[in-house]
Amino acid sequence: MRNPYRFLIVLLFAFIFSLKFQYANAQVNSVTIEGSSTFCWDGGPEVYTIHLNWETEPAPSVTSIVWSLDSYDGRPYFDEEQGLEYMIVNPSDTQSDFTITVTVTLSNGQVLTNSKEVTGDGVLSVNSITGSNIVYRGAQLNYYATPVPGSTGYIWSVPSGATISNGQNTNTILVNFSQTAVSGNISVSVQNKCGSGNPSKLFVTVNPQLTIGPISGNSNICAGTKGVVYSVPIVYGVTNYTWTVPYGAYIASGTGSNSITVNYNSSAVSGNISVSGGNAQPAYLPVTISTQTSAGIITGLNAVNPGANGITYSISSVTGASEYNWEVPNGATITSNSKSNNIVVNYSSTATSGIIKVTPISGCGGGVPSHKLVTVGDISTTGSLSINPINANNNYLMFKTNGTNLGIIGSGASINSGVSSNLGMAVYGNNNLEFSTNSTKRLIINGSGYIGIGTLNPNSKLEINHGTAGNSGLRFTQLNSMSPTTIGNGKFLSVNSTGDVILTDAGSLTSAWSFLGNAGTNPTINFIGTTDNKDLIIRTNNTEKVRVTSNGNVGIGTTSPATKLEVLSGLSNNEIARFGGTVSERGLILSSFVVGGTNEVGFNFNAPGAGGAAAISFSTLSTERMIINYDGKVGIGTTTANNKLEINHGTVGNSGLRFTQLNSSSTAVAGNGKFLSVNSTGDVILTDAGNSTSTWNIRGNTGTNPTNNFIGTTDNQDFVIRTNNYERIRVTSDGSIGIGTIPQHRLHVAGDVFFSTGENSETFVIQNGPSGYNALRYDGDNNLLLLQENAGNVGIGTTDTKGFKLAVAGRVIAEEVIIRLQPWPDFIFNSNHKLRSLSELEQFIKTNKHLPEIPTEKEAQEQGIGVGEMNAKLLQKIEELTLYIIDQNKRIEALENEVKNLNSK
Repeated sequence: MRNPYRFLIVLLFAFIFSLKFQYANAQVNSVTIEGSSTFCWDGGPEVYTIHLNWETEPAPSVTSIVWSLDSYDGRPYFDEEQGLEYMIVNPSDTQSDFTITVTVTLSNGQVLTNSKEVTGDGVLSVNSITGSNIVYRGAQLNYYATPVPGSTGYIWSVPSGATISNGQNTNTILVNFSQTAVSGNISVSVQNKCGSGNPSKLFVTVNPQLTIGPISGNSNICAGTKGVVYSVPIVYGVTNYTWTVPYGAYIASGTGSNSITVNYNSSAVSGNISVSGGNAQPAYLPVTISTQTSAGIITGLNAVNPGANGITYSISSVTGASEYNWEVPNGATITSNSKSNNIVVNYSSTATSGIIKVTPISGCGGGVPSHKLVTVGDISTTGSLSINPINANNNYLMFKTNGTNLGIIGSGASINSGVSSNLGMAVYGNNNLEFSTNSTKRLIINGSGYIGIGTLNPNSKLEINHGTAGNSGLRFTQLNSMSPTTIGNGKFLSVNSTGDVILTDAGSLTSAWSFLGNAGTNPTINFIGTTDNKDLIIRTNNTEKVRVTSNGNVGIGTTSPATKLEVLSGLSNNEIARFGGTVSERGLILSSFVVGGTNEVGFNFNAPGAGGAAAISFSTLSTERMIINYDGKVGIGTTTANNKLEINHGTVGNSGLRFTQLNSSSTAVAGNGKFLSVNSTGDVILTDAGNSTSTWNIRGNTGTNPTNNFIGTTDNQDFVIRTNNYERIRVTSDGSIGIGTIPQHRLHVAGDVFFSTGENSETFVIQNGPSGYNALRYDGDNNLLLLQENAGNVGIGTTDTKGFKLAVAGRVIAEEVIIRLQPWPDFIFNSNHKLRSLSELEQFIKTNKHLPEIPTEKEAQEQGIGVGEMNAKLLQKIEELTLYIIDQNKRIEALENEVKNLNSK
């Protein structure tokens, strides 16, 4: 802004120079340029002045002042006023440094020169923001702004629902996107000494939280299967995938990726394949583990006549089998139930003998089959073999040889040869019956009836020679170490020194447990169990009932307990365990090993008492938490439930009921005008919204009392208003209001604000202080901006106005300033005003070192100067100078006339 009194200042200096004030013998130490050493190119103009440092008095007068800038193209322009003690430098579009120089010439001939280096600068801007523009709720991401040299800070803003957890005021920030985050701009502006530059923006689209899945892969697995692949689609933002597999399975490869290969051990059990990653919701795939099945013995006729129909064959149902594959002899057909464990077969007239075969099918494919040989009709040969016809009265097979021996196999036969019926096998004459395989005799029955297996000379009714010392050679397939036992009589079989089987008394043993109990045992070394890495199994009815694994887990009804005790009934509608008690006893108590500890849990089942009241209770930390009474009423937090479910939170006003997957963030459906409420006793009831006197109807309410009827919270929680399930307005618990953002001030709006009343009245008023003084007002009476304190004083950049109506801590630029003062110094021109003589003025200056009515240097430095008052005083001095000039001009004219008259004589 050009000084409006510049011509007056020029006039003042011209008058001072015309007076030619000279002071002999004065010395000047230096001249300095005062003004900012930094220059903002897109700011206001800078004013530079000089300061003369006088060493002695009287001081010489200044005859000229010359300002200059270093010369170069495109540098800022300036207003140069020769002979003035200030210079105005205006902004330029070119951002460069410059040097300002001043040369002062004094009346005594001294020339003083000084220069000032000025650093040019402007507001800065960020070129771009680097980071993801598509994010998901729950994500935590970095955003990066290109570093700007010369910056003093970076100011970031993020969309509503997102927060900056780290890096504010730097060029890299970490942003957390909450579950309520919405799409919007991430912006950053750069700060330096010239202010904040234009922001750079990156629009970010916020999507709902990621979900992993679905999992693809085989969900029906045969135990022992290797190399099963499971995978999920790649999810953006998830860098590591965490998988879990069922018990007995392990991940062979692919850990941490979106695709894994799983191996199943033979002991694997059914369970879930799950995968999670980052903040995404996990996915699950139930997997069913099957084992290979084996068919049992086929029951049904093994000999039939051609044309026989309706013959039934079956096997016992095989656990885990989904169907059964049957095969029948040529000429036979299955007429019904071809995939079940029970079939009906018709034999045609041309059917031939053959094998009936059945294979159970499970998740592991085909199991171990079972076979049955069926003879159809007569079988005969010429020579040494004949098979008699089969009929209802005689079922036998007779072998005839050319020698003297005859062998017969029969069942219920009546044979005329004199062989008794029900004969298994017979040999005629005093001959041995021998059985051989691979040209080696394996079994012999001699004429004395002794049977030898592995020996040709049996010495007992049955003699077995295994061939290896220490081995009996005797095996009972259906009676083994896994078979159940019966209560003994204290006796058992053993062998003597020659291998004869003898009966002995168990009481004579010192290393076995007697069925009738043992005495003198040492529990430290005497026990029932295994000494190697093998499980201990307890059976009844030859079926495993209890297993103690090598790692100490106990399973009842399961062969693979995964915990210290695992109980499975194996059948639907079966009790897993039953515990009984007397009238005065509890039927069941389960608790942790740390009574009163932080991990203590308890489960009590009370048997019916004298009044017949049985109850089940659950406790933690020695405190009963839930009870199921004898009448089916459930109490949580109370032991006296008066409804089917009664919950006592323990704190008045709290229900104690929470729905994890149904909360205030869940999507609502259109209502039917009815809702759940509670009555005076706390019972949950169904009520009509239109009849409610304690809720707000969506069609409005009548008869409300604004003193105690309101919308909001009664505890220390924020109040949120949403549309389209996105937060729009938040009223914090301390009363701050945010629109589109979480408020940091009493009213915080993220976006444009428009105020209009449509008439000439106050549109926008902010009051501060208990007396309601206006701190900021915008209205229609041309009061565009009004700032006030309680005392009516205004401070910009400072709170200490020092009693002035306006205090500004910093520079001020304006197009025009109007100052209204009373009085104005036109009294100088009044006829009755007495003007000092020049000699009086000279004497005053010599004595006081300043002009009359003008503050001293010290006063100006300590108290400042009033611009309006000083302008008036300067004008007063200019008016006085004008009178001096007029007076001097009159004297000059008089002298000129006198000289003219003298010259004319």
